[in-house]
Amino acid sequence: MPHATTPRHDDAHPGKCTEPGGSVFETQLTEGAQRRAGAACIDAFFQRYLAHDK
Repeated sequence: MPHATTPRHDDAHPGKCTEPGGSVFETQLTEGAQRRAGAACIDAFFQRYLAHDK
């Protein structure tokens, strides 16, 4: 059973998802966009917490 906040996928809207109870379908991130977002978060983490950058 999916968690209550798990985005919902609909076969009629491929590549898009919505929050449970939502009506607006948003475009999902591509694999490349997911990798860039993850890399930015990792870089920011290391800069802030390991390099003590404020």
